[in-house]
Amino acid sequence: MPARVAYCERVAAKLQGDLGLAVPIDVEAAAAGLSLRLVVKRRMSAEALLALTEKTIYVNGSAPMNRRRFSVAHEIGHYVLDHERERLDRYEEETQSGSKVWEAEANYFASALLMPKTELTADRKAGLGFDALLSKYIVSREALTIRLSNLKLL
Repeated sequence: MPARVAYCERVAAKLQGDLGLAVPIDVEAAAAGLSLRLVVKRRMSAEALLALTEKTIYVNGSAPMNRRRFSVAHEIGHYVLDHERERLDRYEEETQSGSKVWEAEANYFASALLMPKTELTADRKAGLGFDALLSKYIVSREALTIRLSNLKLL
């Protein structure tokens, strides 16, 4: 898990509140609320890409919907956590381990945005099963499993 777990949770919750986002989180509205354009491309080698200078997130249109949603949330994470600005500010100092930290943080942020801690915890305590959670949050099995594990809800 990334070192700034609590920070990622706070930033995701703040964004959700500031933009009035409800589950299932509308990632297009989240991007628009940050003045980021979302462009779906038919063929991309990556799942998604944040082009900071263009303020655009490019997403692979051939990926399944739940994967596209997570990928967009991940790129939003890079944006709101200032990863791209940090990379530009210290381009020559970037290390492989630094990049891995940013990727882990963006993944954690995406999970926190798409599956808000308070609501997911309440749903689990109310007895919602795995399939019901998958339908409600529109995420992959892998993403839900990791999030439930991180929150110690498995």
